[in-house]
Amino acid sequence: MRPDRMQNLVTPRPGLLADVPAGERTSREDMLNAADSYFEAIEQRKGSGAPFAEDCERHENGGQTTHNKTPIPWPVDLGSPEANRSMAVLGTLSCTAQIDSQVLSFITRLWPRRLAVVDEQKGLVYSFPMFQHHGGVRTIMILGVPGVDTIPMGGGTSNLQAGEIFKIRGGKIHEIEAMGTSLPYGTLSGWE
Repeated sequence: MRPDRMQNLVTPRPGLLADVPAGERTSREDMLNAADSYFEAIEQRKGSGAPFAEDCERHENGGQTTHNKTPIPWPVDLGSPEANRSMAVLGTLSCTAQIDSQVLSFITRLWPRRLAVVDEQKGLVYSFPMFQHHGGVRTIMILGVPGVDTIPMGGGTSNLQAGEIFKIRGGKIHEIEAMGTSLPYGTLSGWE
């Protein structure tokens, strides 16, 4: 994680703390389905697979990774100036468009997902997904993003244990807050 992003983790985002108005609350089952559909959308490489609101904003490891007004550095250094520049551009996309770009195609599976806590009043679902990267990916082909055709990747195998919070209002995902740490490939989640 970039040290300059740590200050973004001191205070929770206001949207995550706000109650959802009674008329916009979503049932527990539908909230779980919405959060799970996010992981399905990543695995299927299809942004429309999740109920993203137009204003959906994702933050990862203290940095905003969607809907940036201008390209800003990704929260984690990707190892090359070309990859860092390309990911900054991809950070200006919506949640749907970013998944549709295929940038997350190096993620081969999200399992286990562990959708653990639901708060209907706040509209929050908290999950502990394990991102699995089987490796061998040297280049990601990007679709539909002017100026970004490919992104070089390290190609290694790894797992990433994450904690992700979804803000769901009116059945749509409005905010995602994610933190994760890389682990050796095949590491168990600790919940088994």
